[in-house]
Amino acid sequence: MALTRVLRAQAGGHSFEVRSDDPAALAGLVARWRHLPRWGEGADEIYDLLFRPRPARLVRNGRSLATERRGELLGARFEAALYRSLVLQSPALPIHAAALSWGRGAALLLGPSGAGKSRLAWTLCARGAAYLGEEHAFVHEDLSLSGFPRALGFEAEGEPRLAWPERVLARAPRVGLLVFLAPEGRSPAEEALESAEACARLAAALHRIPDARDLARVALLCGSARGVVLARRPLSELAARVEAWGAASGLREEA
Repeated sequence: MALTRVLRAQAGGHSFEVRSDDPAALAGLVARWRHLPRWGEGADEIYDLLFRPRPARLVRNGRSLATERRGELLGARFEAALYRSLVLQSPALPIHAAALSWGRGAALLLGPSGAGKSRLAWTLCARGAAYLGEEHAFVHEDLSLSGFPRALGFEAEGEPRLAWPERVLARAPRVGLLVFLAPEGRSPAEEALESAEACARLAAALHRIPDARDLARVALLCGSARGVVLARRPLSELAARVEAWGAASGLREEA
């Protein structure tokens, strides 16, 4: 069986390699992940996506993970398996958040699914911020930040397109701002958080059940970054408030 290497990359300090007997079937995935940091020789995990013969198979490190009678679903099974592995094995702190940077440092946008993290991140990037990711953020031991900078798919004139911000970063030097998005109409409309409250909210946003090392990093992060709760409002107003907090936190040059 001839396998072609499709991608070798890393996220959250965890490296992986993707191989397939039908590289063309994964062209869309590779295009969406083109900003992931590339990796050299060796990898923590090797994934094989095998489309022939049917049923299609997903193999990790030589062991079968899943089969799919519909080969077009194998990519989705692979993505789910990879994200789970990143969450469980990353040496960095994995957070369910959108991430962006203004150069001097980074901001995390946190909230439940549907809170508007992705839309706000893309709005801020259109206003000059750099993009690190809209779903997975990884805080490293030195409190630097990396993400999973994938493109978002959408349809234009009936055809699928990929959307990318103008500036994409692999890593930002530090996290200086934690923005927690609250439901619209909840009072107060804007509130700075004490460190302990920010810690509790951040711990609830982790992608995994935290161990002692994770909790220590949460405490360290909340002790050095500003935390703020912002209620839902028109997107342009919300973006302006995040920018103002970014300036007050020393992440942006202009106040």
